Amino acid sequence: NSYTPVPSNAVWSNDGKLVAGIGKKIIITDRVTGKTVKTLPLPAGIEADGEFFFFNYDNKKLIYSQKLKGSIGALDIATGTAANLVTLGSSYNECTASFDGKYFACLTYVGGVDHLKVHNLQTKQTVLSKTSCNASNPDACLMHIKFLNDSYYLFAEEQKNNVSIYNA
Repeated sequence: NSYTPVPSNAVWSNDGKLVAGIGKKIIITDRVTGKTVKTLPLPAGIEADGEFFFFNYDNKKLIYSQKLKGSIGALDIATGTAANLVTLGSSYNECTASFDGKYFACLTYVGGVDHLKVHNLQTKQTVLSKTSCNASNPDACLMHIKFLNDSYYLFAEEQKNNVSIYNA
């Protein structure tokens, strides 16, 4: 019933009430009223197009990836304060988050070996770390990962289009 214009890089809160337009700055908008809730600067060193953004479980923080630094940051929507949330120990490329912002999954490259890692962002614990690519069987290497709908099931696609499902 309404239309809220946002940049092409936009993320929605898990309750559907807020949308964050990620561009040269971050504009948090109420989807019902279309009014701007908050305008925030991008955290230092973050590119709008190169990183992954999502709301946390209670929509009070906007979580963002720092792929090359191997960490995840949190931007407090009320104060605009940015802080490191979790250090993953290595850079990563492919990443995804559960619908409610509780789990974050990424494909990392550590010591010459690819890994799939899943992190609980509330407890800041790694809940899954497994080799995601074996040099002797490159067709089984994971290419894409995505949490399924509003579940904690992680869809992982291999190079030969085989699929694995993991429960975070």
